[in-house]
Amino acid sequence: AFHVGMAAFYAGAGRKKMSDPVDPAAGIRVLKKVGDSVTKGEPLAMVYSRTTDTELIKREMRAAYRIAESPAEPPPMVFGEVEV
Repeated sequence: AFHVGMAAFYAGAGRKKMSDPVDPAAGIRVLKKVGDSVTKGEPLAMVYSRTTDTELIKREMRAAYRIAESPAEPPPMVFGEVEV
């Protein structure tokens, strides 16, 4: 999730400081999640961006995925509980 978030940031969907503009058309649609099967040439995600400098976006998206022969176990949705 970190690398997809960073790719979205570089695509224009985030900002470093409050005064920076955000492009409302920028974002990432994740098509394949942890454990999904994939075939060669199939898209894993769609990146929407107006920027022409895509190297950082590509680097982060490549780091976001690992392709293996067997499916990975999705991480737990709940890590623990907090009592108050």
